[in-house]
Amino acid sequence: MDQRHSGIATATRPAADVARTESARPAVVGRVLSLVAASLLAAVGLLALAAGNPATPAQPTVVQVEWHETTAARHVSAGALDAVEFRPRFGQAVVARLPQPLAVASAAPIDEYRAGDVAYRVHDQSLYVFSADGTNVPDDGLVLVASVASGLDELAGCAPTCSIRLAPATG
Repeated sequence: MDQRHSGIATATRPAADVARTESARPAVVGRVLSLVAASLLAAVGLLALAAGNPATPAQPTVVQVEWHETTAARHVSAGALDAVEFRPRFGQAVVARLPQPLAVASAAPIDEYRAGDVAYRVHDQSLYVFSADGTNVPDDGLVLVASVASGLDELAGCAPTCSIRLAPATG
């Protein structure tokens, strides 16, 4: 039905059609929102797969070390550190803050380090695995506790953190 009002044609619908359309609108909006949400979840899932599925906990990188004869080394090698979160430090090392201090009274401090050295810093209870040679030792010192036997190259991609298990070298 057309009605003419001031020369403009308008269509009118029966009241039942208007009520049916109005009641269907929330269902349509709900379906559209569900489709959008499903699409977003699928996209996030694909991104997670492309990034190596970070929702799945990663296994720690195993770095084999030869422990030096110090009290601290015996403490660490006795299983005190199965998997520790390390962070890169100035491209020279990866560093992890330990939950408990190590006993280092019998160990001599070092004033330089080589790639593959594993050292402990008493001041902040941190374990350092060095990836380069250097002499930039903190004033409060470092104590050498181990040397990397294998796996040093695995630490190159440690960013922003990486889980590392320091395991005794075999053979």
